[in-house]
Amino acid sequence: MLIAVVARLDRVGVRWIVTGSAARALLGSEERPKDLDIEVAGVDADRAAATLGLALARDTSNGWVSDRALGQIAGVAIDVSASVTARGRPPDEAEAFSSAISVCLGSMTVRVMSPEAALTRRREPAAAASADGRETPSPAF
Repeated sequence: MLIAVVARLDRVGVRWIVTGSAARALLGSEERPKDLDIEVAGVDADRAAATLGLALARDTSNGWVSDRALGQIAGVAIDVSASVTARGRPPDEAEAFSSAISVCLGSMTVRVMSPEAALTRRREPAAAASADGRETPSPAF
């Protein structure tokens, strides 16, 4: 399914990377993905959703903000995200795409989000402002 989805995105010029459990599996994790997470460039979000037959909507859940399209293709859950803002940080699309790792999958090269980029998104901000405006350290992780 991955090859079919990214081939469709490639045909219409959408810039994409594989993220989530599928990215971890492609990088050698024994985890078996239950869905396919794809991040696309913000300027390509509408075209990506339309190409895959999905509806794009703004998602503000769990401290994240993104343009997101959810659905199924051939029985596989697909989660397409764009313009991801994680925990109040500005979108880091350039970093995510520039640090992506190329993985050979048959005759196709698949770009996956680097573990470093994924960890950067998940960690807490280095410091949070207290009520009086002074910075207080965030909890250790």
